[in-house]
Amino acid sequence: MPYSEEDIKQKFVLPYLQSIGFELNELTLEKGFRIRFPNRTFRVDTAKEITSAGARLDILVTRNGKNLFIVEAKIDSQELTDGDRDQAITYCRLVDPMAPFAIVTNGRTTKMYRSLDKEEVGIKKDAIIKYDPGKDLQDLYSEALEHFIGYSPENFLTFCGSQIDQAMTTLMGSSEEPHKKFIPEVFVSSRRLSSEIARFLESDKAVFAIIGESGIGKTCAMCGLSGVFRRTHPVLFYRARNFITDIPDTIASDFNWAFSPQSSAITLFKKLDRLLTDKPLLVFVDAVDEWENQLKVEILGDFARHIKGRNIRLILSCRGEPWPQFLNSRGIPSDLSTHIFAAEEGKPGFQLAPIDPGEFTQLLRQYRKFYGFTGPIDAEVVKECRQSPFLLRICFEVAKQHKAPRLSLTIREIFDEYFDRILERVSARDVNAARRVLLILARLQLEKNQEVTSESVLRSTLGLRFDEEIPQALFDASILEKNPLGSEFHVGFYFRKLRDYLVAFHVERWDKQNTDDFRQSWRETFWSGVRLQAALLFYQLANVEKKKVIDGPYRASAEAYLDLYDSILQQHFPNLRKRFLPHTAGAIGFVAVLDLLGGRVVAYGFTVNEPGEERVKFVPSLGNIWGKREADLPFLYETPVLQYRSSTDGFNNIDVRQEVVENEILDQIRALVRVGALNEFCCYYLSLEKVLGLIFVLQKDCYGLRNIHAISQCLPIQINQIELQIRYSRAYRELEHRARQQKLAKGNDPLTFEDIQHIQQQARDIATNSAPLPSTIRNIPLDTAELMLEEALAALRVSANAVDDVILPDQDNFSGSLRCVWDYWTEETLAAWIPRFYEMFISDYKHIVEQNFPTLKHYFELYSQMPGAFFVVVHPGTNPLKFEVYTCASNGAEVNSVIRCQPSDIQYFSTTRVLAWKGQQFMVRGIWYASVESIMCSPNYHLLGAPREFVFLRQQVYTRIQRELPIVCDALRQMI
Repeated sequence: MPYSEEDIKQKFVLPYLQSIGFELNELTLEKGFRIRFPNRTFRVDTAKEITSAGARLDILVTRNGKNLFIVEAKIDSQELTDGDRDQAITYCRLVDPMAPFAIVTNGRTTKMYRSLDKEEVGIKKDAIIKYDPGKDLQDLYSEALEHFIGYSPENFLTFCGSQIDQAMTTLMGSSEEPHKKFIPEVFVSSRRLSSEIARFLESDKAVFAIIGESGIGKTCAMCGLSGVFRRTHPVLFYRARNFITDIPDTIASDFNWAFSPQSSAITLFKKLDRLLTDKPLLVFVDAVDEWENQLKVEILGDFARHIKGRNIRLILSCRGEPWPQFLNSRGIPSDLSTHIFAAEEGKPGFQLAPIDPGEFTQLLRQYRKFYGFTGPIDAEVVKECRQSPFLLRICFEVAKQHKAPRLSLTIREIFDEYFDRILERVSARDVNAARRVLLILARLQLEKNQEVTSESVLRSTLGLRFDEEIPQALFDASILEKNPLGSEFHVGFYFRKLRDYLVAFHVERWDKQNTDDFRQSWRETFWSGVRLQAALLFYQLANVEKKKVIDGPYRASAEAYLDLYDSILQQHFPNLRKRFLPHTAGAIGFVAVLDLLGGRVVAYGFTVNEPGEERVKFVPSLGNIWGKREADLPFLYETPVLQYRSSTDGFNNIDVRQEVVENEILDQIRALVRVGALNEFCCYYLSLEKVLGLIFVLQKDCYGLRNIHAISQCLPIQINQIELQIRYSRAYRELEHRARQQKLAKGNDPLTFEDIQHIQQQARDIATNSAPLPSTIRNIPLDTAELMLEEALAALRVSANAVDDVILPDQDNFSGSLRCVWDYWTEETLAAWIPRFYEMFISDYKHIVEQNFPTLKHYFELYSQMPGAFFVVVHPGTNPLKFEVYTCASNGAEVNSVIRCQPSDIQYFSTTRVLAWKGQQFMVRGIWYASVESIMCSPNYHLLGAPREFVFLRQQVYTRIQRELPIVCDALRQMI
């Protein structure tokens, strides 16, 4: 039986070290260690040695922090070779500082060598500790590196990784360096590009070209691909602008600086032929159009010709406009063109298109995570940034810097930063000229009121000579675009809002005008075309004083509207405020869409007003916004409901009091009562009924809730346990969704039993620890039900830590027909339950009125009769069981009382409206004739799928409030 590596260490290595005089307690054996490598260090981890350096077991022996020797252990069935010696000595020379000795053993034979000259030695402890090489070790280090790189393909991968890290230093960004071009955390690989690269690697073509306009993401695609392929392939990365010589000599120079300075390009590539027996070497060259070498097309063609048939592939990127120059010259195809993989038939290269919607959604998620941005994003931003990821990055950077609550093109700093950054993409010598071109073009389009300008007019205005050109970099960087129109070319802005920004802030300089001058300009100008578009943008970016010049009358009406709405809520509905739009206990803002041409407000609503924000925000538009997908900015301000009423007359002739009271306050009150959504925090029984119904819907299997007519048998249930189950349910839904998405990305495999078990355990851990888990999915019915349940649990927790009570008694009738709900109980049980039910009704009716209508409570008829004595008279033998409730004056009592009576217990005198009971007389204020059927049949207030047995109390409370509401509304009208 062969010895394991651990056996070799324990049975041979350690005894050998003892034999040469070492005590084991004065040595440290490190199975993982780092070797010095050009521009980085590389960890030799023997737990992963099969996929890293190829060794079976390497041990670095140190004493008091000093490296002594490397032990190379082989299994006992393997004879020791010179290669084993050289590998051990290679590691000795590469660790820092160099280990002076190497030991190689297979358990049967053990040999020790000096790292300096590879001589086999037999040395004692003192000689090892005191040994000093006494010479310059750089040559030994270089020799070791050359041996290391040639030892295995895995080591070659390590060198390539070092080269990539160095070449991408100026490109590779992170959270600490977010200004750099490529940030792995926000990179999303194009599935189409990955698919075509895979096809290319299976083809006989030597070159793959990524073609696209500036700003579309070519460099990021190159960096991302090199990062993916470096895990499995040897990869080299270059920026074409850094080339001094041709590609083979540049690659050879990199190897020579690291290993031997004497290898020519031809010698190196022949070595690579021997080494590259499996995966091809991928050479990435970014932005070949920026390579300032007149022979670059010929050099690339020559390189493609020499690597064809070798296990080497070239992947390059180029802008679209100069790309045809690489394919042919004067109609003659270049040598390079014959070696390029065609993603589409007859079209050499791969055209990088704007990211598809699915990938862009993923990109947004990663940007949100990287920049810590959780706010909403305007559809206009999505539309523009899909075309230009460069703009997307600027938007997120500015949003983070200024702590913007939402991402939209209404932040001036986005345009300031964008303008500065696009000029950075122009060469330093052309910056001033480029700035002048952009400003003059913006002014020409403003004066002509046209979206494009003829190239001849632009050239004439710029004063260009016949041999001078508009800076090509402006077109290459997708700042300007040029298209044929009629007999000549016309020039326009690629991103039209850049033109609007330049007109507003750099040509007209409206932001610098005083308010009076701007008002005069606004009144005298005919607003249309380019000027109107610029005004729309300026309005969104201007300060409040300038905005008032444009929206003054509408803003005054909107402020009055908001002030009245807010004051009514504060004075009359303080505990119901969160139920009113926009559902906040904090400050309320007003958002409206203002049609600048039509001169009217076309939509409006309330929003949460963040600190420092304008209370009234107008979104300018041109005409009707309804049905326009891109017009979502009002909703971006988190306006839950956007509406328009003809009675407002576009806020031109609005009766603010009438609109606010009738169409805002009273409409919402009626709706809240109609759906049973008042504030129930002080209502114990309504909350209990809601909890029982929702746990039956959501968690009945957890507590064995099978029979809705025998709930008490499963009680008590701890509130903490219900809350824990809610957290588990949310975590499980999210984790399952993520797992399915991962499976889908790999081929749509179903979740296995082991997957489900793992998800369940993760969800339990998250729920138990109350760990945050950001949600990426929405299940509106479940989310709503869980939020309602949590709210009701909070109300119950005021009184108890467990659910230990019921609304309905347990079923006690098991014979006869069960056609109706009340048939589940005997007459005796129902007769005892009806007074208790009415007592619950009176209690929560009183609390809900006081909680929600503190200034209006006495206008509720039943509440105005409190405190009262409520006599519940049940009539045995009736089917369904009938009863009536006599509402009487309390005769001085300070609390409500509910008294159960038999018909014979009372005497009622209808002419005097007096009720006699046990020698006492009570004035009767009202009588309710009812039956158990009126309580238990056809409820109007449903509870998210819960059986009707869980809404009986809710039905009675809200039905009574709704019946009394008209008088309360009249009272509110009189108060305001």
